[in-house]
Amino acid sequence: MTGLVRIRVRRYRGVLLELFQRRPDGWAVAIHDPPNGRAVVLRNRVPRGLAGLVEEAQRQVDRRLDRPLCGQM
Repeated sequence: MTGLVRIRVRRYRGVLLELFQRRPDGWAVAIHDPPNGRAVVLRNRVPRGLAGLVEEAQRQVDRRLDRPLCGQM
């Protein structure tokens, strides 16, 4: 991810979130998925848009962790 400066690393429900500032403008949040080792990166160019990206990242983590297991009710 070129042009990015990491500004914070945090965990949400055990999932690593890396928060970046995109130069010259914009933001990015990398959601690291421990089971497969890949990261999903959310980006925007909205001033003060980092809070919205973090909220969306948390919603994605919640959906992945809270989805019902196959065959269970």
